Amino acid sequence: MQRGLLFLVVATTLALYACNQRSHTTFAVKLMYNNQPIECGSLITIGEHNFTAENLLFYLSAFNIDNKPVQIFNNSAISQTGVTLLGFRCSSSTNWSSLKVTLLPNKDRAQAEKVTLAFTLGVPENLNHQNPLLAEPPLTASDMFWTWQQGYKFLRLDLNGFDSAENWSFHLGSFGCQSSSSQRPPEQPCQTSNRYRLTIAQYRLGDDVVLHIDELLAGVVTSGKNCMGNPSSIACKPVLENLTKGQLHLFSAATNATY
Repeated sequence: MQRGLLFLVVATTLALYACNQRSHTTFAVKLMYNNQPIECGSLITIGEHNFTAENLLFYLSAFNIDNKPVQIFNNSAISQTGVTLLGFRCSSSTNWSSLKVTLLPNKDRAQAEKVTLAFTLGVPENLNHQNPLLAEPPLTASDMFWTWQQGYKFLRLDLNGFDSAENWSFHLGSFGCQSSSSQRPPEQPCQTSNRYRLTIAQYRLGDDVVLHIDELLAGVVTSGKNCMGNPSSIACKPVLENLTKGQLHLFSAATNATY
């Protein structure tokens, strides 16, 4: 298996129709930790502790090119959700390592043209608390759903302790969601949405998109409690701060390369 490719649950196409004209370019989304590609089972060192990657899954939505929305295609059909699920599960029997993302901007563009690529880490509010039994893919992943009340996990990272380290997890979703029952959607927005808008300026069509896991985990202390997205939790403070400043550091573009 080629290392360094970020796995996708489905082959995903991003598209926008204009004047019945479509042009496209593809890019790979890759996971890196300290400039090294990671995948299922990769060794990750945080502070003095070593871990192996068990799960890394996250939802991206609301893709824009130069402030114009693009639609998402899943398996050659227009996605009804506008959401894509990326990542890997070590427990899965399916490898998604060679799939790509395809962008179809709103006009014919040269491959080397630079644009602003923007997207949201998270599930849109109007889909976050829907009846899970009526959800459309990729919002059917049971391991990415808390309850009808709490909604989806926007990002899930599970690390297995190596040597003397304990297991550690970071699960991000909306926090402080109130309703009469965990099986009912909230009537008001959750106290903390925990969605993050991310932009890659001067993105050259066709270049790789890189997610820097080391930037996500910078300053994190893994001993003690896991982080479940509570902004008041000491365990969550560093990683949520990293997401807040992730506009500049979390995602970047890189010229196509073999990792």
